[in-house]
Amino acid sequence: MKYSLLLLIYLCIGLYAQVNDTFSVSKLSNWQGDTAKFTITSNTLQSNGLNATNQRFYISTANQLINDTEWEFLVDLKFNPTASNFTRIYLVADTDSLSGPINGYFLQFGETNADTLDFYKQTGTNVNKIFTGKTAFAGNLKTKLKVTRNATGIWQFYTDAQALGTYTYEGSTTDNSFTETNYFGLFCQYATASRYNQFYFDDVSIKKVEKDTIKPFVLKTELTSDSSFTIYYSEKISKSIIKLTNNQFKNFRYIGNDSSKISYYFENKFTKGQALTILIDSLIDLSGNSTQNQLQNFIIGDNAINKEIIFTELMVDESPSQGLPEREYIEIYNKTNRYLNTKGCFLKDGTKTYTFPDSTLQPQNYYLLCSQTASVDFASVANKIVFPTIPTLTNTGKNVELYCNSTLIDAVNYTDDWYNDKTKAEGGWALEIRDLDNPCLGSINWKASVTTIGGTPSIKNSVYEKITDTNAPKLQVIEIKSDTLIQLQFDETIYKSEAWEKCIKSENLSFNIDTVQKNEGIIQLIAQKLDSNTNYHIQIEKLMDCTGNNITPIDTTITLPKSVKNGDILVNEVLFDASDNVGEYVEIYNNSDRNIDLKNLYVSKLKNNNLYNSKIISTNSIIFKSNTLILITESTKNEIYKNYSNVDTDNIIILNSWPSFTDDSGTVVIHAENGTILDQFHYDEDYHSPILNNTEGVALEKILKNAPSNVPTNWKSAAETANFGTPTQENSQLLKVNGTATLSTKVVSPDGDGRDDYCLITLKSHPDVAYASLKIVDSEGRVIKTIAQNTSLASESQFTWDGTTDKKTKAAIGQYLLVVEYQKLGNNATLERYGIAVFE
Repeated sequence: MKYSLLLLIYLCIGLYAQVNDTFSVSKLSNWQGDTAKFTITSNTLQSNGLNATNQRFYISTANQLINDTEWEFLVDLKFNPTASNFTRIYLVADTDSLSGPINGYFLQFGETNADTLDFYKQTGTNVNKIFTGKTAFAGNLKTKLKVTRNATGIWQFYTDAQALGTYTYEGSTTDNSFTETNYFGLFCQYATASRYNQFYFDDVSIKKVEKDTIKPFVLKTELTSDSSFTIYYSEKISKSIIKLTNNQFKNFRYIGNDSSKISYYFENKFTKGQALTILIDSLIDLSGNSTQNQLQNFIIGDNAINKEIIFTELMVDESPSQGLPEREYIEIYNKTNRYLNTKGCFLKDGTKTYTFPDSTLQPQNYYLLCSQTASVDFASVANKIVFPTIPTLTNTGKNVELYCNSTLIDAVNYTDDWYNDKTKAEGGWALEIRDLDNPCLGSINWKASVTTIGGTPSIKNSVYEKITDTNAPKLQVIEIKSDTLIQLQFDETIYKSEAWEKCIKSENLSFNIDTVQKNEGIIQLIAQKLDSNTNYHIQIEKLMDCTGNNITPIDTTITLPKSVKNGDILVNEVLFDASDNVGEYVEIYNNSDRNIDLKNLYVSKLKNNNLYNSKIISTNSIIFKSNTLILITESTKNEIYKNYSNVDTDNIIILNSWPSFTDDSGTVVIHAENGTILDQFHYDEDYHSPILNNTEGVALEKILKNAPSNVPTNWKSAAETANFGTPTQENSQLLKVNGTATLSTKVVSPDGDGRDDYCLITLKSHPDVAYASLKIVDSEGRVIKTIAQNTSLASESQFTWDGTTDKKTKAAIGQYLLVVEYQKLGNNATLERYGIAVFE
């Protein structure tokens, strides 16, 4: 009997004994399962499965400790765990076989997104996640873990990343589904064959916890209203004594139904925009563990108003990098001495909005705004706010706005001209604001960063300086955008000094003023429908810029453009054989003495006198000013800007759908909605200079803007020195004739440089002249070029010689004669001769 009692005592001790394995011996004598697929290397348990895909194996050891128990062990994975390459640590299992149905709990490392400590309950084959830790592990995973469970089913989790000796509290959960256990186990699964020997485990310890020795601490302090906050503790507490270090805290009461969090309510509202501090003088948990003198700060953020948050930096073209990550970003700055919250704030570009995550902006601090994908590249930047996506910052320019609670706080409408440096505009350099105190100055307040790495995200700008503005704002133009919209364009952002209706007035026009400036220096008047037969008077006064300079009073008259007629718009330049660098375009010239509205006008092709493939220029009003040029193209503004010099991007209209002109010959037509042709030009590749070997990417230009379009001699190949095109600018082949000379030049240099590439010959008719012939004769009297043969003359007729022969070759360098033969009435003929020299 005595022997049996001793045996029973021995068995009980064995059933509830602690597990403590440091893998200091070479055999897994206390483990069962797939022991052949593990090995002990340097006192560490290492996986040693098959070097093949889709493998899973496990080992388990007896354990019946579950209540008031502490599990502790090391997990070291030499790879980044995923949903198909992961490990499970079974803290509780009712069976030693971990590959089949189990009742118990396990930790898992390996999931689709960022790895965290995940705790699961398994009932048979059904698996449910019941807890996720707060720490996100990136890359290879190495951590010590400590898990405790008390008799009431409260699980608490701690991690020691990289096993450095300090545990971080991950959180807790309560689950009492299983109150008994038989085994502890390690489970490995991998889809990638190379993972077969990359699972490591060590220092497995399971022991009874007789007493809680972990000191309580504060998890967080959260503002719950404008007069209350809640303190969240690491565990349930029996006593918490707080002291208030801010004078506005006086009388308060607390409510704590759950003693792991306590809410404090105050008689008065907190002062917004301040950082507040409380001192937790004594904190005692249910086991008597105490913590003293914990300071807790929390912030009562205030709402921002106009210009309290401003845009300060834009990385609009991130490549090629000068040292910063090749990522677009936006920077903002809190100008105030208050904490500002971003709840209810959003960015806007056009109609799309980008909502701020809830965060607090510290006083006088810069903040980097970037996308989720870019945040990893900016890991070293301290002050950053991460969005799922941010507005795409187009290289040539964009309008970006910042709103808080539907109120416009700041806006920036940049263009690539703001760089003031063509080299830096090519990429890798941020635009930075210069003077923080005058954000309304617009373009003069921005320039390219001067730091060597291309920008200063979340720190003081490299171009910081004070700007003194003493210049009064100037009205640049008044444009009638439609019959109900008038736009005033000033040279800088405008502010009123009195009510808007006292600043902009009219005696004979009623309108409302759009007070939200969408672009720099633009104010819009929403008017009654304008009458094209009425002159409207506009008076402007008492407007000022943001530094207080007042505008000089203005009294002006505007008139709605009248309908367009044939000859008002002329084709001035055409690129019909596009290159890889730039697409096709048609440049038009306003040949009238008044403004023209391009709304509902078309660019088309003509075949057999029928219009086809017509493309509308604009469905909105676009005012085409008298004696100006507008480019209509399939290219982007950036492509035009990069390919040509001095491009006026404001005078470019981009069509999403293009007529696609043929490369050899065709007809360009500008016409009204009813089909009325305003101008047409039948082009041909033979109109190009014969000295050009390749005409791809070479535009045809008019030699005179108001010359008839369908006269071939009025067109020349654009000069090579202008990169074979001059969109929005004066033509390179534009003829400049002084006085009434018969010959525009006596020296022809047909080299395509835009200077003396041809000679313009002007003939005036006489009452007794019937016809004229023009020929070029060499020094030996041979006719090398017939310019015209028996041509009738208008009151003034013009011809050109471009230094080529009838054989379409360039004439040799030398002296030539222009022979003009007039055939007079009565069969009488007269000859005139003029010397012309040909040079390279």
